[in-house]
Amino acid sequence: MKKLIIFLMTAVLMVSFFAGCQPQNGADKGEKRSEVKCGFTAIKELQAFEYSTNFYKASLNTEKDYITEGDTSARFYFNGKEFEVSEMKIYSDTKYFGSKDFSKVNMITLDVFNTDSVAHTFAMSFSTSVEGQKQIYQKYTEKLITVQPGYTLVTYPIDQTVAHSICDMKYMEYFTFSFYNTANEYSLYLDNLMAHYTDDEVKANEKKYQDNEILLFDEYLDRFFVTAKTYMCTPSVLPTFTIERDPKFINSGTGSLKVVCAQSAGNPNWDETPCLEISGEPIDKYDFSTYSKILLKWMPNYDSGRISIRLRNASGETVMFTPVCMDAAIKNEWQLLEIDLNDAKNGFESEWKKLYYPDEDPFVKGIDIETIKAIEIFFGHKVGNILYFDEIKLVK
Repeated sequence: MKKLIIFLMTAVLMVSFFAGCQPQNGADKGEKRSEVKCGFTAIKELQAFEYSTNFYKASLNTEKDYITEGDTSARFYFNGKEFEVSEMKIYSDTKYFGSKDFSKVNMITLDVFNTDSVAHTFAMSFSTSVEGQKQIYQKYTEKLITVQPGYTLVTYPIDQTVAHSICDMKYMEYFTFSFYNTANEYSLYLDNLMAHYTDDEVKANEKKYQDNEILLFDEYLDRFFVTAKTYMCTPSVLPTFTIERDPKFINSGTGSLKVVCAQSAGNPNWDETPCLEISGEPIDKYDFSTYSKILLKWMPNYDSGRISIRLRNASGETVMFTPVCMDAAIKNEWQLLEIDLNDAKNGFESEWKKLYYPDEDPFVKGIDIETIKAIEIFFGHKVGNILYFDEIKLVK
């Protein structure tokens, strides 16, 4: 009897121990924040798509200039028959797609490279089935997308309240892409069709926006707050960017922002300068007037690199910082750039203006920094140049 009691007590303790080790309320389940739904990784993956009869051609691409992550992307060709629409469907019931439950997805993104000299347009939508019964389909709101020459991060928001009223979001069946043909042939490169999850995005933001951090570039979602813009350049030289995971190019954490200069030579008659704009939630949440400095870490893959930083407030006023010391930036070594926010507010004498424009007033006028809306980063365009950015923070 005594042995039986000891055995039962041991069994109860073991059950209690293992029950205590189980994740509680999903906190430790390691749920995905983002998931690649289509990585365009293999010919067989492209062959699983459904194409309209007038769809001209699809192929697997290995040119690095048109790939954001991995070793491949897809190239789709359009035949120049004006006013025709070429349609493509990507189905969820393949080994490449992953989960078809979209009940917590709040954003779809897609990387698109347009190598033509003019903008092109396509429509994007998705359809679900009723409780998985493929005889009845429901279509979510179609979005019309225009991609300019160069790289575009396409974003397709999903309003879950609206989506649940018209779709069974647990049974996503296929994406539909409707490409509008023009009078001339053209092609588009597509990479990384991704789903981003509502609950996990909130958790990610709660985790990363603390201790005066603006962006750490550890999360794929950090890309949403960076936009490539023309400053003193043509659209053909806008850079592309992605989250870098190779530890060799990360200062701290699990990622950095990799910025690749466009492969176009641009205008040979003048130096072209593109711009990266950081804006949105990571900026809007702070009153910059309560801080003393902005710290930014960056690394060029070339010698004698220099970047400039411009702050822009809600009124559109700007103040530019161009440190002279950046001329001595060392290839493949992390540099720390400090922006004095007291100078941004009160104004300062620019050593760069003294050196390069000695006949001009060196004073740079300050601006109201309480409502800063964007941090803009400028750098000279040169084919093959790559820059990495990591850890943008504020300091009291």
